[in-house]
Amino acid sequence: MKKNLRTLSCLLICILLFFVGTATVLAEEPELWNQKVYHISDVCDVIPEDIRKAENAENNQNIVSTEFDFAVMISGKDSIKEHEYTEYLDKIYEINDMGYGENRDGIIMGLDPDSQRLAIRLFGCGADIFSRADIDELVEQVQSGYQADGYLGAVRAYRLTAFEKVQAYRANPVPVVEKVPFVMLPVSLDAFERATAPIINDVQMPTWYASDPEAFVDFHND
Repeated sequence: MKKNLRTLSCLLICILLFFVGTATVLAEEPELWNQKVYHISDVCDVIPEDIRKAENAENNQNIVSTEFDFAVMISGKDSIKEHEYTEYLDKIYEINDMGYGENRDGIIMGLDPDSQRLAIRLFGCGADIFSRADIDELVEQVQSGYQADGYLGAVRAYRLTAFEKVQAYRANPVPVVEKVPFVMLPVSLDAFERATAPIINDVQMPTWYASDPEAFVDFHND
């Protein structure tokens, strides 16, 4: 009898250890992305809540299918406080556990209704997907969307254009040659400015610098 009880006890302990061990392994597995976070956030209430939720739900599907985050933060100067705008976006991305996978792959667009400016930041493999030209094109699409349909148009243009770019990269993963610089200065929402600052002879030019140096000279002469 005692032998049977000892055997049963050992069996129960083994079963318990198995489940505890399994739970430990599951607990240690990193979360691929935080589904509880609103990856399209609007603290300024410039987009109706029901529409924002619908945009967020569709955006979440794109995040899953591409394994890449497309984050948006609409916030004004009261939220940014003492931080530079690009630094503020970095903190939002990190603190809110944004990004997909171990390297937190993704992109975030910040819209500031107070200054009517936008900024874009890349994380993880984002720099291998988006070239300088891609970012400039993305910003132009956002500016066009904003002019056509306000902040909702800007958000839709951003998430759809960025999604198509990442989707194309997943189908044909060729890293870009001319990578985007770490700092992308905020640009106006209602004007067609470049997002990235061109570099000529190792000198960073203004974002509005013409891609053709001769045109730049003509501009000054005029």
